[in-house]
Amino acid sequence: MSATIDEADRRALRVRRLQTIITLAVLSVMSLLVLLPIVWTISTSLRLPKDSFTLPPRWIPTELRAQNYIDVFNLVPFGQFILNSLKVTLSVVFGQIVLSAMAAYAFARLRFPGRNVLFLLLMSALMVPLFVTIIPQFVIIKNLGLNDTHEALILPALCTPFGVFLLRQFFLTIPTDLEDAAKIDGAGPWRIFWHIFVPLGAPGIAVLAILSFNSYWNEFFGSDMRLSRTSGRKDRREQDITN
Repeated sequence: MSATIDEADRRALRVRRLQTIITLAVLSVMSLLVLLPIVWTISTSLRLPKDSFTLPPRWIPTELRAQNYIDVFNLVPFGQFILNSLKVTLSVVFGQIVLSAMAAYAFARLRFPGRNVLFLLLMSALMVPLFVTIIPQFVIIKNLGLNDTHEALILPALCTPFGVFLLRQFFLTIPTDLEDAAKIDGAGPWRIFWHIFVPLGAPGIAVLAILSFNSYWNEFFGSDMRLSRTSGRKDRREQDITN
């Protein structure tokens, strides 16, 4: 009887080992597929321009040229570009965290007339595509004289319906007993928000920060429109012709 049990255990152990090997093999192949674009990018950045058009493509450059990285910083102010991107992205992330958290707390815990209607109106903005709002945003930014400024990128993105919705749903999971206990101790809504909901809502805030950073660091279409100087040049040409 014990021999039969030992044989069954050995058989189960072999099956588990086989499953582990298959799982590791599949994950290794998928990891290589994910890493291939990164390897190709690094390889391309270290090769001569003519080597990028050879057929069949070569993964290893015929000549490693680290001078490419130096040329980037010499030809364009690449460091300033990175600093500008950090400034705009971090400002947007900070603004979204603060404003979305305060709006989410109001919709989740405060009672005021028209709260549900306002929240539905806010959520309806999620159905509006970026391409519908980009022209009105550009007109407003142009009329405010913010063309070709960092404020043109930061101000329209300081609060988003998605951020409010995400944090509101997270705040709704916080027990009301903590809020009631704080009220008994004399804490007001502002103190309850900063000392209870913000610390306990840190995971949700972290998720919003990561999503916002990733979204606005890679955002190009909106920034290209809002930083356009075309309208300004056109206005100056029209003024010159008139004069």
